[in-house]
Amino acid sequence: MLASIVSAFARQDLLTEHQIRGALASYFEVFKPEFKSIAFSGWGPELIPDDEILQSQFPEILAEMEQNRGRLAELHELFAAAKDEDYEDNDDTGVLPDDEVKTLKVEIKEARAQAKLAKKEQRDQSKFLARAEAAEKRLARHKALEDEARQLKADLSAPEKKEEELMAAAREKIDRATSMCESLGIGGRLAHPRVALHSIGNA
Repeated sequence: MLASIVSAFARQDLLTEHQIRGALASYFEVFKPEFKSIAFSGWGPELIPDDEILQSQFPEILAEMEQNRGRLAELHELFAAAKDEDYEDNDDTGVLPDDEVKTLKVEIKEARAQAKLAKKEQRDQSKFLARAEAAEKRLARHKALEDEARQLKADLSAPEKKEEELMAAAREKIDRATSMCESLGIGGRLAHPRVALHSIGNA
């Protein structure tokens, strides 16, 4: 095997044959315990890297988790920017600075009170109601972004537990597929756990 690897790198000129053999020897030395374990007990599904299993069995879930992380980071940036003194929502994101949130709440309270008084005095209350509704819409949009960030944070708060559950389910599927191959008398490469992994991933 060593000779074939050296031969495969023969056309490159970055390393000499001696350097290639030395690098491979060092690599094999680092993983000697693992190689001995495999030689003793055989290759099992527990030796397949977790990342490979998760990506093979649950690509949609992993993609969704990554998308959620990106969206949460984006929201954090928006709320952080809103804390600047000279902040202006030029991009119409809907995020409001804290002092403006307080101002709008006061404005809504006052507008509603004026509308109530105008109705009692049989005056036109439409302008007060319009002002209150406009402020409420801005607050609602801001709160929706806060709620989204809170929900994303909750969904991602325990990724390790979620991944552990996915890993357990995936390894169980691999064990079943490998056992099925063995029970049917299918040996060799087809009964290999890594082959079983990709087989159930494409099923």
